[in-house]
Amino acid sequence: MVESLHGIDWTDEQNDLIVSDYFAMLKMQMVKTPFVKSHRYEALSALIGKTPKAIEAKHQNVSAVMERLGLNLVTGLRPRANFQNSLIAAIERHLTIEAALDAPSAQATVATSLYDVQKDWVPAAPLSRPQLVVGPIPTITREDRKSTETL
Repeated sequence: MVESLHGIDWTDEQNDLIVSDYFAMLKMQMVKTPFVKSHRYEALSALIGKTPKAIEAKHQNVSAVMERLGLNLVTGLRPRANFQNSLIAAIERHLTIEAALDAPSAQATVATSLYDVQKDWVPAAPLSRPQLVVGPIPTITREDRKSTETL
């Protein structure tokens, strides 16, 4: 068991992991992929040194910010309104990164949840865009026209 950091303020890294996990659960919920919140809390607990209950409460804080922003919430995580400004900043960072990755020029894949970094994780193929080939301007000769007229 990881020593608890009870009573110590949450770091930006910890907030970023919480927010990333929240959005990963939200995505799974939207595509109807089952997940168990308590398992995710346990995994995060081992990673960041906070208790599973503290992680659940922080997820509820994320729900409160999401509700104020008019965004979707993870079912079962009722908003808990006593959130810190640092959590708002973490959500802004996450949304900014998501927007950048959704841009057509993005050529990267990112671990979207805590489980993406497990040993059995296989990275997705990089995003690819069709290549634009610029060559000579096509021309149509009389012979080409004759062959197309018979079609």
